[in-house]
Amino acid sequence: MSLLAGYDIVIELSNELVRELVITNLRLSGAKAAPPFEFSVPFKAEPGNASAGAFHLNVNAIEVDLQTTRPTTIQIFFADASAETPIGTIRSLDGCIEVPVYFPYILTKNNEAYISLDLSGIEPWRIAFTSESRQHAEDQLRGKALSYSHFEASCQETLAEFIQKQGLLLIPTGLTIVSEQGEVSPLKFHELEAHGVGPAEKAQQALGLFGTLFIDHSYDGTASFKTRSAIPTGLQITLSISSDVFCRLVFCDSVAEVLGCTIDDLPTACGRGNQNSYANSGCMLSSIEAALEDNYVAFRGAVKSKFGDVKFQSSIVLAISDGKVISSVKSLDLFASGALCDEGGPGGEAETEELKPLIEAIVTAVRKNICDKLSDCVGSGLLEGKPEQVLIVKDQGITFACRSRLALNREREAASGICGRA
Repeated sequence: MSLLAGYDIVIELSNELVRELVITNLRLSGAKAAPPFEFSVPFKAEPGNASAGAFHLNVNAIEVDLQTTRPTTIQIFFADASAETPIGTIRSLDGCIEVPVYFPYILTKNNEAYISLDLSGIEPWRIAFTSESRQHAEDQLRGKALSYSHFEASCQETLAEFIQKQGLLLIPTGLTIVSEQGEVSPLKFHELEAHGVGPAEKAQQALGLFGTLFIDHSYDGTASFKTRSAIPTGLQITLSISSDVFCRLVFCDSVAEVLGCTIDDLPTACGRGNQNSYANSGCMLSSIEAALEDNYVAFRGAVKSKFGDVKFQSSIVLAISDGKVISSVKSLDLFASGALCDEGGPGGEAETEELKPLIEAIVTAVRKNICDKLSDCVGSGLLEGKPEQVLIVKDQGITFACRSRLALNREREAASGICGRA
């Protein structure tokens, strides 16, 4: 499975969280649509004819389907509905209105990103009664002037027209999109897309927000390459940062802040300079880089001073404490690489011991900056729920997982066997 599918940052919202967001923001005829609720729509005796009564629905559940291989779908389950027709009222109707959203996309208003679900794409055959309700309606219509096939077609047309009039469902994300290059702290995207992620089983599905920060990365990602969600069991949101984003916008930026210079002033692989001094120490940084390993971050660099060249490498472990990103040093090793500049002989242990406090200070300061930037990033928009887990995947990226701010305490009602309910 590809963690980021070629994108810079991917935010995943669990099926259960997307369901809650839909319920929180859905309006039908201007009224809030949080189950259980009732609504009525004009009923047509036959398709194409004028209204001749009303269709009353009792909605008891709303769910979503986010499969990778099919449209994102909103499912509206109803029970004990009734339809007023010219030959009397047909009662005890249970079923589901399935609204396929073929193109969930990101709508930007004043630089704020909204998940936009267009409800106007509903097709009549997406409305279905349970087999029991179908049999009950056929019994009530037997021998009457209105056939069951006409009755069902009228129900479908009635509900399709009603749903199509509802327009866009907008879900605010609290995320920002800018025309220039994006940022990590605070989190700002250059581009953002929405795609379903996951198999048929709803508990394993997610809605992915696939983001680009670097302008030169536009169109590099392929969302379909991400076929499985990275959300751990029991949590609702993940944010994954690519290795490139971490190295360029988190690590290199932190080093530049610690040294009081620009990123361009840094030696490669961060910048275009050859070296930079630290804290007026006379110690010059001649190289610096970071790499993501399995569950830790590796720093490597070299320092040039009056003692000669000293290489260092450090392993940093990231963790979560009270909703903040923290770090600890797993190891810090120094290697003397030449003779003492002033004394003409090998420096050995004395050389490394002299520089060790300075290098430790650099690593400590960089660690703190990294944790601050990652904490700011994870706390953006929908991600304001405190992170609970962090996972580093070698060469791919860092994933943070957290619970939603929303109270996910709605119980699922049993309605198996219709609309592919899982």
